[in-house]
Amino acid sequence: MSTVIFLFQLVLVFVSISFTFTLDICGNYCGPDWCGARISQECSGYSKGYTCDKASTDCQERVPTDGSCADACCMQHDACCGSLNRRPCNNNVINCLKTCRHSNNTKHCLHGYLPVPVDAVLVAMELDPYNCCGTKCSGGNNTRSNVRTTTNTPTT
Repeated sequence: MSTVIFLFQLVLVFVSISFTFTLDICGNYCGPDWCGARISQECSGYSKGYTCDKASTDCQERVPTDGSCADACCMQHDACCGSLNRRPCNNNVINCLKTCRHSNNTKHCLHGYLPVPVDAVLVAMELDPYNCCGTKCSGGNNTRSNVRTTTNTPTT
């Protein structure tokens, strides 16, 4: 099976289930609601759409990355998604992952023993229909769960 077909299938699986439940893509930070090598949301409540109302149970980014460039990008993304301004987070992680392609760090992000190419993580991030840490960055008070269940298509 070619690498392109594998990446496409991996992305389809990620997109189809990432809006339903937690998925450990690779490393300690890559995957929806996967933070610090455990199930943990970056932010459980939002005000103004783009501001995180961080709870004590939200991810604290204290666990080191797995040493891969992709996992370092995901860790930065998780920290950004738990911040007062979540609007630049997805663009920042996409740019970071693109930089990983040309990095001297050749260590792959791992899912167990399976290496996950940085391009697979990058494509999955580029397909986020909400463009803001898995939710919309506009509107009033939201929680990740009600945004996921009430919004099925991206807004323009």
